[in-house]
Amino acid sequence: MLACGPSNISVDNIVEGLFGRVNCIRIGNPARIIENVLERCLDSQIAANSGNWKNEVKKLQSTRKRLSKGGTKQERKALYGEIKQIRDEIYRLQEQVI
Repeated sequence: MLACGPSNISVDNIVEGLFGRVNCIRIGNPARIIENVLERCLDSQIAANSGNWKNEVKKLQSTRKRLSKGGTKQERKALYGEIKQIRDEIYRLQEQVI
């Protein structure tokens, strides 16, 4: 569902009304969002989870690097499994924000 309004305060009122009933994200300039809605702001959600995302991306890059070095078929298969798990975790973190 997408909700729009003619002003920032009207969108903030919509988010306040939906908060707790619907998982919603407020998109907009954080400087123009009222304090009650600020925690539902996309920028706030990303900032709260960015450390986790960065760690998972670093793990993914490291695993891909190890994969590029080759190895036995079993080792490569294990690394592909590890990559899949890391990607699943990244998707899970995305769903927490969205």
